[in-house]
Amino acid sequence: MSRILFVTMLMVLMPLSGCFSSDPETVAVNDTDEGEEDEVNTVIDNEPQLVLWNSSMLWNGSQPIIRGAVFDEDISNLTITYELLDSQSFESISGPYIVIANSDGTFSINSPFVNPGSWIVKVNANDGNHSTEMTAEIQIIPPNEAMAEISFVWIQPAENSSIGSLLGNVNHYFLETCIVGYDPIGSATIMLAELNYSTGSMELEINTDEVLLEGDITAACGKFSYTEKIIHVILEHDSKVDSDGDGIEDEEDLCDSTPEGEAVYSDGCSDSERDSDNDGVSDAEDQCPDTPIGEQPDVQGCSDSQKDSDSDGVNDAEDQCPNTTEGTLVDTVGCEIISWGVEDTWVCQDGGIGPVYDLNEQYGYQANSNDPFTCITVVTIDEAGGEIQVAANGIPNHDFTSTKGCCTNEEDYDWIFPITAVEDSDGSYEYGPARGAVAVAVNGVPMFGPEDGPGGDAVALHHKYYHEDRQQIDLGICGGHSAGSTYHYHWDANCILWQPGDGEDISDYDWTKINSSIHSGIIGWSFDGYPIYGLYGWNEVGDVVQVKSSYQLKASGQDGYDGTDDWEYIEGLGDLDECNGMFGPTPEYPDGIYHYVSTPISGSSNTHVDTDGSTVEMIGFPYFLMCYHGEATGGPKGGNSQPPPPGIVHPSGILAGIDGLSESWIGQNIRQVSGAILILIALAVGLLRKRQPET
Repeated sequence: MSRILFVTMLMVLMPLSGCFSSDPETVAVNDTDEGEEDEVNTVIDNEPQLVLWNSSMLWNGSQPIIRGAVFDEDISNLTITYELLDSQSFESISGPYIVIANSDGTFSINSPFVNPGSWIVKVNANDGNHSTEMTAEIQIIPPNEAMAEISFVWIQPAENSSIGSLLGNVNHYFLETCIVGYDPIGSATIMLAELNYSTGSMELEINTDEVLLEGDITAACGKFSYTEKIIHVILEHDSKVDSDGDGIEDEEDLCDSTPEGEAVYSDGCSDSERDSDNDGVSDAEDQCPDTPIGEQPDVQGCSDSQKDSDSDGVNDAEDQCPNTTEGTLVDTVGCEIISWGVEDTWVCQDGGIGPVYDLNEQYGYQANSNDPFTCITVVTIDEAGGEIQVAANGIPNHDFTSTKGCCTNEEDYDWIFPITAVEDSDGSYEYGPARGAVAVAVNGVPMFGPEDGPGGDAVALHHKYYHEDRQQIDLGICGGHSAGSTYHYHWDANCILWQPGDGEDISDYDWTKINSSIHSGIIGWSFDGYPIYGLYGWNEVGDVVQVKSSYQLKASGQDGYDGTDDWEYIEGLGDLDECNGMFGPTPEYPDGIYHYVSTPISGSSNTHVDTDGSTVEMIGFPYFLMCYHGEATGGPKGGNSQPPPPGIVHPSGILAGIDGLSESWIGQNIRQVSGAILILIALAVGLLRKRQPET
């Protein structure tokens, strides 16, 4: 007790400085004897911000959807309306109508338009004090109504009959709009054929005693664009004029040796003589008549981009899951869409995963006599309280190494997270702790900030960015290690979802072995309720890319020795914002969500010379997250959880930054100390721990 009072008095004489957490805009100060709190609030009332996406689609008979998002400090208090305008005059067509936004601010608007055209949608967001408007374009592109294709064959009258048959087939985008007939030379009327609108087949009986056998076969079609197809024919065979007797004069016939009885088109060629897509398979045998140039067809005339072997709606060329069971709902790459909930992202449920070994001795460290372990998580959803509670024992779902901080043992964690993340929309994002849990991996293991016990960047030290003359620490498999009995990640953690190949185990793991062809899964959850994904995500056109951070070492020669102070954020340097997150679609959230990303490397082109003299690429500080994009209301709760008790800012704030404050009388009784003394003790213990092993 006397030592703590001495440290406290010493700190009173020192300037308050250097917290990793930013100053909050709402501060609670305990200034009463009874321990009640008076809050001094800075009221935030920003103008709502809108984002709208234009909607352009090829006509398919459905209504286009306008998608957007609104950002404000209290989305539930917004009134959002939309109005439809003429694209030329900008005059109102209909509306305004009410829009209901989702809890994350996203919304969608079904337009009433079906036929081709273009319109403007105007959206207004009003919070009672401010109003914001934005417009987007709705466009329905008409389909390509090419002129009808007609193939035909003339069947001569049978013996002792004058009735012949004109048979054929009509092809058009809107077949139901077509009228087909035969117009004999000199006739005032057209003889209409019987057209089957399901198959496109046509049939017309002609009395050769009454009708001239020279004229025009016509097809008039069109829904949005009207066209007439006219084919001049001579149905009465004259070998001098039509040598192959197909009805097309030799002068117009590109195929003057058509086999008898085969239907021909206006150029005089039958399907057996045509190869419309030039794929080497005649139209008569080609089941895929529009094979793209350069693609290799099979004997049926179909290339991989035209085939769908498992009938899932995704062609074989793009299908990453080619043997999907019939009727399975799939995504854009042909893989099953799993109906899921947040609780399903946590591993080690239902009895756990084990045995799990500490491979410390195998890597030359002190052996851990506590293993083997079992990774265990128990997930509970509290709908009424709006929380997800995760009980965990702190053991990863993979073999690991405690390294120098030996030795890992089971802990008693009780984490909570908000079910629905609430964006911290005032723009003054709360910073996470430099040393302590900033989030939790889906196996229940804490994900720590960048710094180690001595105060340097633990990941930079792992990559030999600088010489450590205070206290040596090592990171082990998957960027994790133990401080005392507490195992945690500082970096990577992508191995949580990694599947070893044949003959491989966790000792073969490296982040470069993560599957780079698919979007990474969720590897953790932040205390604000937003997910943390692995390193591969979708870019703006839907391609899978490695997502990189936007931080680099400062140009003044920093190397990570001074921890977070050595790094700078450069907007646009990588893919992520200052908090190490981004908004965009993911497999679990196809309409988009803000999410953090585990970043092994940075988007910076700068390099660094390590302690071995090698030039290396820039690592991806802050590795998991730097600040909270949402309201960080989660963290440890109850039980014997080893992370520190709640601090001044939130459960992972100032005090949580004191890496490893655990079962001492300070950790058990800290809430009983007044607010001012609380801050001083936190800073004092943090200063002392610079000289202690990381825990």
